[in-house]
Amino acid sequence: MKVVRLKIPRLTPQLALIIKHGLGDLGQKMWSFASMMFLITLKRGSMEMIAAHTLSLSIALFILASSVGSVIDRLSRLTAIRLAIGGQVVSVAGIAILIIVVQLKGQVLECYPTELYTVFTILCLFDIAAKLAKEAAGIIIGRDWVVTVCLGDRNRLAKINVWFTRIDEVFGIVAPLCISALRQVVFRGGTLPH
Repeated sequence: MKVVRLKIPRLTPQLALIIKHGLGDLGQKMWSFASMMFLITLKRGSMEMIAAHTLSLSIALFILASSVGSVIDRLSRLTAIRLAIGGQVVSVAGIAILIIVVQLKGQVLECYPTELYTVFTILCLFDIAAKLAKEAAGIIIGRDWVVTVCLGDRNRLAKINVWFTRIDEVFGIVAPLCISALRQVVFRGGTLPH
């Protein structure tokens, strides 16, 4: 009996960065789409929560992005990436806990607008923190580590940047499809819980 051995491609640092970027980008885009779906469930029939969320996120990024860059420059790269990833994890965990609590409370939020806006504010703050941490990680990995991994080879750098762009575009389309498929499975038929 002949044993067949599979050839596993060697994981180069460039491939590891592309995989990391892909998984991180898919997760971020899926989470972003899911949070928008959650905002729709908070105030049914209204897009004002989504508009206010997007506006607050854009303003916060505009105001705080330079501060994040300054912090990255002052810290060592390893400390900065640990803080960025830790910030993402804590923020996403906070949003997940918030969603679970709201789902357990059910229709109570519709009766009390103050609770609705409190939940909305907390969600926005966690989402701003997650987005800032993601941008920090993107700066550290995309600007510093990619250049280091490519060893100054401009062709390699160009190829990795092209792959990063492709991943961003493809996962921008795939993420909502994944969330929709997940909703079909979880909510049996795709309807949002009441």
